[in-house]
Amino acid sequence: MTDSVLARHAVRSFKQDKLTSEEVDQLISAFQAAPCGMGQADVTQAVVIESDDMLQRFEKSVNDAAYGAPLLFVIATKLTANLANETHQLPLKT
Repeated sequence: MTDSVLARHAVRSFKQDKLTSEEVDQLISAFQAAPCGMGQADVTQAVVIESDDMLQRFEKSVNDAAYGAPLLFVIATKLTANLANETHQLPLKT
């Protein structure tokens, strides 16, 4: 399963099947093994969104740009971090 993540290709349609806990853990391990830009892992946080309600709210906030994925990784940085200068804040629409 991690081969598809490591190969880095764009996907714009997803199966609606939920991932198992083991599959989510494998994805988290792949994320943790990935290099962090500018060595600033201490100022980043990854959040896994699996809840249908939160997925719908996120999808709405990004104008359907998540393409109905059944799970999302959201990576955030502290505003005081050097990386924060290159990011955009997206408020969740309710």
